Amino acid sequence: MSNIGAEIRDASHKNTELLRLLAETDHARSSLTQQQKIVSDLENELALSNKKLHDLDQERLASLQTHKKYRDSHFRKFLITASGKKEWFAGMADREEQDYFETLQQAQQAQEHNSSLKAQLSQAQNTLASVQGLVQRHRGVQRQLDELYDDIFSGPTLDFPEEDEREEESNDGLAAYFTTKAKLSAYSKAVELQEQAAQAMMMALQHMDKAHIAQRASSTLMERRALHQAKDGIRQTERTIDQLSKLGLDNGVLSRFNTEPLVRQLNSALGDVWGRIDIKHSCEEAARCASILEDALSYARVKRASVERELKEREFEMEEARQRLQKVREGIFERVMNEDMMQCPWDAP
Repeated sequence: MSNIGAEIRDASHKNTELLRLLAETDHARSSLTQQQKIVSDLENELALSNKKLHDLDQERLASLQTHKKYRDSHFRKFLITASGKKEWFAGMADREEQDYFETLQQAQQAQEHNSSLKAQLSQAQNTLASVQGLVQRHRGVQRQLDELYDDIFSGPTLDFPEEDEREEESNDGLAAYFTTKAKLSAYSKAVELQEQAAQAMMMALQHMDKAHIAQRASSTLMERRALHQAKDGIRQTERTIDQLSKLGLDNGVLSRFNTEPLVRQLNSALGDVWGRIDIKHSCEEAARCASILEDALSYARVKRASVERELKEREFEMEEARQRLQKVREGIFERVMNEDMMQCPWDAP
């Protein structure tokens, strides 16, 4: 213990200071979540306000045009007067004027509310930036404390078996987190590749449909061009599926995906210079392949979502284990320093 004890004594002041800074900024993480929600809510409210303001402005302009129509049209007044409907015209003019000024008032109120929201959002964003700075500071202090403790306690500490036990738990939690993170990266890549494969196969299916339409219209040139494009899409799909298989992830749906029958049918159709082969069945086969890829993509997305949840669990467990380890190390610091304080001067080494 002598070596560790000496290191603890040397680092005591720094440990105390880092723990004080951690305590001062510990609220930052919860404040960050709260402030992010405030900013998000204000942004959504401002977006609705902007839309309402735009709609009211359009309504105001329309009301203004109608108002001017009754206010400034001398010819219309003459016609109405000549027809004996002067009172009706005056009533319509009054109603249009009232509608215009009501819309104008609503627009002014909406503008005031919009300006207020912008001011609130600006203030909330400034507060968010300040809280983000505190979070960064908290993380920096935590990193320094972890480094301090690792320098002193890393590896076996025979005098403090409880520290070794907690350190092993923390290391296991860290390893589990990074293993799951790597798994999530692989599943995310799988989703990306399967999206590409599904898109390429869907394009191939569309070209097959075009070829079928061209065949029924006896347009051989258009049919063959569409068939070649469909074949290119299928080859692109196959290359993407090959990349996907190298990830080594389980997706049972893909075991049903097989383009060989479709490719054989396409080759036969392309080799038929007289256009006697009906490609209707090829279109159906292409649709089947596209459907399988869509099912496989849905499965991959579900798996990715599952691993995302698993990663959050591993992250929580990792943090819990790290905090337990830190508490044990804090306790060892406190124990060593208390023993020094209780030691009589004549007992000191």
